[in-house]
Amino acid sequence: MKHPLLFTALLGMALLPCAAQTITPGNPDNSFYTEDVPFLVGSDPTQPQLAGLNLRTIPGYGPGYVYDFCADFLTGANNLSAFNVTSGLGSGLGSGQQDQVRALFSHTLPTFIEMLDAYIDANGNDWSEQTEGQLGLQFNALVGYAGGMQVALWEIIHETSGDLSIDSEGALPGTFRVEPALSDPRITSTRDNAESFLENIRDGSWIDVGGITYFYANPENEADQDRIWMTVPEPSAALLGGLGLLAGLRRRRRA
Repeated sequence: MKHPLLFTALLGMALLPCAAQTITPGNPDNSFYTEDVPFLVGSDPTQPQLAGLNLRTIPGYGPGYVYDFCADFLTGANNLSAFNVTSGLGSGLGSGQQDQVRALFSHTLPTFIEMLDAYIDANGNDWSEQTEGQLGLQFNALVGYAGGMQVALWEIIHETSGDLSIDSEGALPGTFRVEPALSDPRITSTRDNAESFLENIRDGSWIDVGGITYFYANPENEADQDRIWMTVPEPSAALLGGLGLLAGLRRRRRA
């Protein structure tokens, strides 16, 4: 399904949880990951990892998608784990880090949604991956953008040098970096996007402009990944919310 319109902004607010909940989300509806991204962490050797996001439909968190990102690095996958979910960005991030996370996603997540909608429309209302021609280029760009968001989030959370950069060859190498992989356009796009996002945060071009609701999903099994969930009300719903009108529910067939 494509991103549905909220019925109204007021209804959307009513559906958001007010207190901690325990949730087992199950497998995602869709995922967008760049594979084998070559990370360097401290003095450790190169560690290829996935980088991207999941789209989930979770009752009480919507009715649109939950955009699901990983807060941890080098931690096991846990689609079937139970999470204790609370509003906000959790207690482990400092106020400066939280400001950076909000600046990152208030600028990038709406763009990702626009890119995804454009790809689905160009692909005949179909989610399936295309690898050839313009659609292949469009899908690579989509995945590279998703990967860039995740890598930038990891940099904000896990960098210990204080320098927001993942460029292993640049002036701000830091302790959390990504090696070049010029033969893989998705990795190149992921790396370039992440560095561009971080540069905009470093130089103050990006600050939080709102529009995103955040939740911290803490797994009951400590060996599993902490997650950050986000929901995004669509602009048309916000306009209709004050009037209490019913917006049309727009869905797309999932491949």
